[in-house]
Amino acid sequence: MTNPAPYAITISRQLGSGGAYLGRKLATGLRVSYADREILERAADSLRTKASDIESREEAVPSFLDTVLEALVLGVPEVNYASALEMPSYSELQLAEANVIREIAARRSAVIVGRAGCFLLSQHPRHLSVFVHAELGFRLERIESFFGVSREKAMQLIENSDNARGRYLQELTGRTWTDAEQYHVSLCTSSVGLESASELLLALARRAFALS
Repeated sequence: MTNPAPYAITISRQLGSGGAYLGRKLATGLRVSYADREILERAADSLRTKASDIESREEAVPSFLDTVLEALVLGVPEVNYASALEMPSYSELQLAEANVIREIAARRSAVIVGRAGCFLLSQHPRHLSVFVHAELGFRLERIESFFGVSREKAMQLIENSDNARGRYLQELTGRTWTDAEQYHVSLCTSSVGLESASELLLALARRAFALS
């Protein structure tokens, strides 16, 4: 008996909406790979650098000023001009991550979170794209709890993340990243709840890929 062709589930999400949580739950329920940090680490390896050195450049537009501003907002270690210029370019990082995502999707079934996976795998024959969003209050509460930050800091993190992800996907796709028409499924976790969303996605995936 031949093995079925691998399938890919991509999750695009607003910060604080629970997209990563749903991705892990879905991967566990389907017993497939959960690809998130692995993508960055493998891309870093191919670029002969450390994942920690290029993490701040993910899902951002190609501007050195944006990197500096992001460092100030997120409180990451200060980056000097010389070391920043020695890092791989935005286009090099995007290409490296795209190659990793496509390789993962071609070789094994996986749940892939972020990094424009919905766009990169749009032509994959067995692909389910999901957009996870939530009301602002819900997102703020989750960010405050998860990171242990103030309401003001949580708002700052959300605004920074939304702007960066929005510009990043606009650059790649030419579309607004919150446009539901470019995804197969759009879920509001503040309305349906994380557990109900998890159950719904699991049922949808099983039906979409004819899984037992």
